Amino acid sequence: MSQDVETIRQFFEAMSRLDPDAACSLASEGYESSIARSVSLGLVQRRVRGRDGLRGRIEELAEGWPIYEIDFTVEPRGAVFLVRGRYAAYQDRHGGHDAPFVSVVRLDDEGKVSTILSCGSEREAGRALAL
Repeated sequence: MSQDVETIRQFFEAMSRLDPDAACSLASEGYESSIARSVSLGLVQRRVRGRDGLRGRIEELAEGWPIYEIDFTVEPRGAVFLVRGRYAAYQDRHGGHDAPFVSVVRLDDEGKVSTILSCGSEREAGRALAL
């Protein structure tokens, strides 16, 4: 379990650094990610698939928000993990925004990040966990 938490921590740290190589090395081939509309991050695509999709997401973030930081904690919740935190996305130190997020993360059998559903609140994430 502690290795799983470490993998998720490293993945979100790679996302915070906007490091596509590091993030993709921790993602499964079948990686899928979805960001709910309640997360106020201006992205063209809210859903991505595969490592190429992940790489594209990171490139989109880097273009739109060159200053991008994530502060988070990881909590095991049975077969999934809950990642709670705040992201800060800025074009410069004066223009941007920050907001909370809660992500439901699943790993595959090899311990790679396979799915992430990012929500704007714990309540919304709880509904996703109930599915």
